[in-house]
Amino acid sequence: MFYRLAYVSSSVQPMSVEAIGALLEVSRRNNLRDDITGFLCCRERMFFQLLEGRQTEVEACYARIRDDPRHDEPAPILMEETETRSVPDFSMAYITRRDLRAERAEVLHALQGFRSRELPRTNDPAVTELIATFTGALARQKWSGEGSGMA
Repeated sequence: MFYRLAYVSSSVQPMSVEAIGALLEVSRRNNLRDDITGFLCCRERMFFQLLEGRQTEVEACYARIRDDPRHDEPAPILMEETETRSVPDFSMAYITRRDLRAERAEVLHALQGFRSRELPRTNDPAVTELIATFTGALARQKWSGEGSGMA
């Protein structure tokens, strides 16, 4: 049995490509250590992240994220147990707008709604659909390593 947690947040300041690369490097190292898989999607200062693994490790990882001063009010939007991982092959895949099919890129706009003060209730079906869109994008890519040129 695995635990899945997805959250949205925004960065306090804009992050450069180099800063995101460094963040991914540390995340991948920690996630490999803790047997966590997932993905990170960024749009401007907006972040959407999925973490999967043993509940203790996922919750400890999210606690570090929640306490990270680079984040502005991270908010969990999915917390559930699951039989399988959505992204078992990625310690931390990185998804950008260009990684999504053009007709599905509008899902990134949904992230802005999740950051509004009217967050969806936890485990809202819209969140599950959003995760399926992102994992579908990962499945369609012929990525080596951890995806999207940031490997």
